[in-house]
Amino acid sequence: MTSPALKPIVLKLGSSALRSPADLPKALTEIMRWRKEGAPVLAVVSAIGEETDTLVTEAASFQVSDNSAHRAQLISLGEARTAARLALICEQAGLEAAVLDAAALDWRASGPRNDATPISVDVDRLSCALAAHDVVIIPGFAALDEAGDPVLLGRGGCDLAAIFLGAQIGAADVRLIKDVDGVYDHDPACPTEEPARRFSAVSWAQAREVSEGLVQDKALAYARDIAQPITLAAFAREAATRIGDRTRRPVTPGRHRPLRIALAGCGVVGGGVLHRLNQEPDRFCVTRILVTDKTKPRSTIVPSALLTADLNDLFQDAPDVIIETTTGTQTAERIFRTALGEDISIITANKQAVAAALPKLNASSQAQFRYAACVGGGAPMIETVRAARHEGEIASVEGVLTGTANFVLDQIASGEPLTTAVKAAQRAGLAEADPSDDLTGRDAAAKLRILAFEAFGVSPDALEIEAEPVTDGTTAKSGTLRQIARLQRQDDRILASIRLEPASDPLFADLHGAQCALKVALADGRTRTTRGLGAGRWPTTESVLADLGDIARWFEQGCPEPPAKHSPQDRRTVTGRETSTARFGSF
Repeated sequence: MTSPALKPIVLKLGSSALRSPADLPKALTEIMRWRKEGAPVLAVVSAIGEETDTLVTEAASFQVSDNSAHRAQLISLGEARTAARLALICEQAGLEAAVLDAAALDWRASGPRNDATPISVDVDRLSCALAAHDVVIIPGFAALDEAGDPVLLGRGGCDLAAIFLGAQIGAADVRLIKDVDGVYDHDPACPTEEPARRFSAVSWAQAREVSEGLVQDKALAYARDIAQPITLAAFAREAATRIGDRTRRPVTPGRHRPLRIALAGCGVVGGGVLHRLNQEPDRFCVTRILVTDKTKPRSTIVPSALLTADLNDLFQDAPDVIIETTTGTQTAERIFRTALGEDISIITANKQAVAAALPKLNASSQAQFRYAACVGGGAPMIETVRAARHEGEIASVEGVLTGTANFVLDQIASGEPLTTAVKAAQRAGLAEADPSDDLTGRDAAAKLRILAFEAFGVSPDALEIEAEPVTDGTTAKSGTLRQIARLQRQDDRILASIRLEPASDPLFADLHGAQCALKVALADGRTRTTRGLGAGRWPTTESVLADLGDIARWFEQGCPEPPAKHSPQDRRTVTGRETSTARFGSF
């Protein structure tokens, strides 16, 4: 998790957005969006799809009063299931998640059993959970009455729950995630002569008039009474409506086409990225997939027509973004140079290529170049360094950067020989067939070079790094060893090292398996930290998708519909920008 530096973000994930379990990855990506910016996330969840209706029907089959506490407990099970499912997918991606129900939070409400209103919650307990986890997930439909029995907050009550909890913790934003990207002057799904226009801002009172039940009436009234602004948004979209004390004239939103994505590499990470892209065909269109062997069996179904072994084919069909997940450096560097030269944005997880290419790339492209997935996997290490740099002068950077090496060292500490430990890492999908980069420290060194560039502006190829390897003789005589990578400012020099040593800092000592962690110390003594899974398909995939989400929102803000066909020199028309500045990992 990331040490909190920002106020929490509340995400209400409703049944209109979570229509089936297949929508849970979208919720994960939304959580990752805010987590990478350093904000703790409170996710208030509804039941998925029509599950609440199913539970209401089941409860009606029993001849009991509507005021039965057991009836309320049954109906609220849908939210509990959603919370557990979301926690599992967050855990798979390397996020530290906690699920807290009404009893855990001493969350109280008063009023009718099926239409109660929240009155109190243990704010200290909730704040502590937010400080200790990347995301806290709360089933949003049920609280407790004075006797400790469950009460429901009315249909649509998760809206009310999110607003109440957001106000209690002083959230930076309460975002109600729906199936539309804001409040419109009429239903955009209904055909009319006039296109629906979206409000960028609308008052609480007018939102009730024009939203047609999009937000629970009781929730809107409560937000108005306590002057709590709300943001009504959809997954992954920049556009949204701010519901508060004023209304702005609605405008007709622009048309948005799916981003055209070319993939370089379809292995562990590339296959994971492809799987996720295929789940959102309304947002992404895969144009080409570069592989070395087109006949190789793959874990993700790939249309053979998309596969190519010719690098030139990758740039056909005018991709907007190339996602590069290969393991070599030469091909990756060629892709970087060619793409940026043609104003095609790049997202990469190839740390060796980035470490080698950063000082060489031509800074005249208006495309974006993003590489957050290169360092830390599911832990936002690059974002943490940037946030610290924004706050002041960085004095040092220290971290466990390689999840595979940490996994192997944990195995060695438990008594396994190196060869057995490496095989276990390979079975877990953490280590390559050739694990030498992880064991020799080359993997950590490449990541450290990138962090040096981010923290101190040091050209990666100018940094001298001493790395201590993991060998057959590596033991843990005084506890589990950690592969600690360090950058230290000393006068006008940056000293770098990678050592195997027992961890004295609890941040590193408490890591397990493939977890990684980073600590950034500022010259004034303040620190920022982050931790998470540093290796594996899904943590790295989600890091790539977080970068892709930022680029998609960038396109949404100012990039018009491109012509049907264009040459590289026409790309300036596609991006809709007149200036041209390389945006190295901008966010």
